[in-house]
Amino acid sequence: KIPFQVSIGVESGSDYILNNVCDRKCTKVQILEAFEILNKRKIRTNAFFMIGFPFEKRDDVFSTIELCRVIKPSVASVAIFQPLPGQRITQLCIEKGFISGREPMATFTSHSLLNMPKPYLSSREIHDLWRTFMLYSSLPDEFYDDIGKCEKDIENNRELFDSLIKLRWDNFDLAKGKGDTRLISDAPCEINTIKSN
Repeated sequence: KIPFQVSIGVESGSDYILNNVCDRKCTKVQILEAFEILNKRKIRTNAFFMIGFPFEKRDDVFSTIELCRVIKPSVASVAIFQPLPGQRITQLCIEKGFISGREPMATFTSHSLLNMPKPYLSSREIHDLWRTFMLYSSLPDEFYDDIGKCEKDIENNRELFDSLIKLRWDNFDLAKGKGDTRLISDAPCEINTIKSN
């Protein structure tokens, strides 16, 4: 038996973002069906998510979190949208005034370059949701209030945040010991980034 992994750029759980912003040719239903087939066959999966898209609202991010919970990838990661030169979506950001088009490009950032008016997400809200995305998507709903405290005010909830991160990894290790690798894990560098904030 040859071990392998299927990696899928899911991007968003919001139909609006997938269809109108990303111009994706696949639907959320197709994503659900693909992961159902892969999970049924016990094929290791890696799901890539992104938040901070132009026109994204909080409900869109939580649609993405919910999709992550439902598809149960073996591994999941989340990044913040970066408007790269030459992309249609970048031109849209310039036209709408979300960026000037002269921003310095980075290979990895933990913040959004977009400056969007309400009702869209602010750069700070995007960063806070990025920091807590894996907690929302992997811990039971009963922890949402505590995760929300950490999302809104990390400075005064650092100890709570660290305990939630530990709980998440403890649950992952417990499930892994039972042979279940279908829990969400993120890259160690993401945890390091979180702890350095």
